Amino acid sequence: MEAVEAATVAAGQEQQPPAKVVEQLNPALQQQLNLDSLKTRAISLQDVSGQFSMVNLELYNIVEDIKNVSKAFSVHPKNVNAENATSMYTT
Repeated sequence: MEAVEAATVAAGQEQQPPAKVVEQLNPALQQQLNLDSLKTRAISLQDVSGQFSMVNLELYNIVEDIKNVSKAFSVHPKNVNAENATSMYTT
């Protein structure tokens, strides 16, 4: 039998690994942990996260567009002092 296995491995036909055994939780424990509700909330959070990501990307694009447009305008403040000078003249 070992000779047959060695011959198949040598021929390039490796044996398939045994199928994975998936353990199931006790149904009473599943109900106690409320896993169905947790799964539903996790899926809805993924949806909300995806929507937030899209809004965040759109906001970033709008800010970048405003930056490009605002470079065409210059503002000359009337009152510059030590307190507000650093924020007005940084790029």
